[in-house]
Amino acid sequence: MAESEQTDTHQQHRAQRTTVILIIVLAILAGAISWYGIRPGNEMVVTSKTPSITSSEDAETIDHIPLASIAVDEIVLPHFEPIMPLGPHREVFMTNCITCHSPRLVIDQPHFSQEKWEEIVNKMVVTFGGHVYKKDQPKIVEYLVSIRGKTE
Repeated sequence: MAESEQTDTHQQHRAQRTTVILIIVLAILAGAISWYGIRPGNEMVVTSKTPSITSSEDAETIDHIPLASIAVDEIVLPHFEPIMPLGPHREVFMTNCITCHSPRLVIDQPHFSQEKWEEIVNKMVVTFGGHVYKKDQPKIVEYLVSIRGKTE
């Protein structure tokens, strides 16, 4: 191989390496911009008061206020109670168990004896770290037996 061909091959490899490095740097930069949300001209401004619209001129420019500058005192979301059968201590069950379990999971369980429900509730507390007061455990068992207990 001639010396000039070797120099050309070396320059081609160097150009390819430079291109690959440039692409990697641009990909990292694009990832950082998307991750951190850096957008030119969109500074985050937090204020303690909601901007007021005092004239029609202000009303036309309201869309230019950065979203973070609009303070919200309270957001009220609708509350949808999961559908669970009525029974004794239903509210104790709902407060303690529905935070981790879907209502359907409980409704789809087979009919167990009281002893089995006691064992299951104890397992939820001891093994899985369920945050249930000791005084509430019998109430939860009573509710579960009333809706999914053995019918013998």
